[in-house]
Amino acid sequence: RPSDTIFVGNLPFSSTVEDVKTLFEVFGPIEIIRPSTAPSSLHQGYMHVQYKSIDGARAAIAADTQEPLWLLDRRLRVDYAASRDNAIPPSHRLYFYDFGGPESEVRATIHEYDREVVSVYFIRDKVTGEFRGSGIIQFVNMQVAANALQSLNGAVSPEGHTLHLKYS
Repeated sequence: RPSDTIFVGNLPFSSTVEDVKTLFEVFGPIEIIRPSTAPSSLHQGYMHVQYKSIDGARAAIAADTQEPLWLLDRRLRVDYAASRDNAIPPSHRLYFYDFGGPESEVRATIHEYDREVVSVYFIRDKVTGEFRGSGIIQFVNMQVAANALQSLNGAVSPEGHTLHLKYS
């Protein structure tokens, strides 16, 4: 299904985000490139390229259809990315991610739901024990979670960090 994000697979393991950017920015302005990384921090042979508009993604798909795209010695697999939002059904838990502030700031950002939050789990680095900017918020029921998702997704904390939410 067309979206502003494309999946780019069969990448050479020696390729970088910059290599992918150089190849795909000719089709339109890029919002972000997300490499899939293993714990070793090396990418796993694929990346997602999110364009600022669907037109860039359409142009990249069309170009690959007309003449397959290559990077180094590999023919790339290029397709629209599967929707991340529709993959997880609604539940009473929300996953927050890419939060740039400390744990206390997460709690301050969701304070209007204090009475309806059962628990907040903060994901920590296995080695250092430090908060990694993501976790799970469990609400009393699915309806409260749905309301929180609608009102808090994209909310900016008092210190300027954005809260990204999706069902867990």
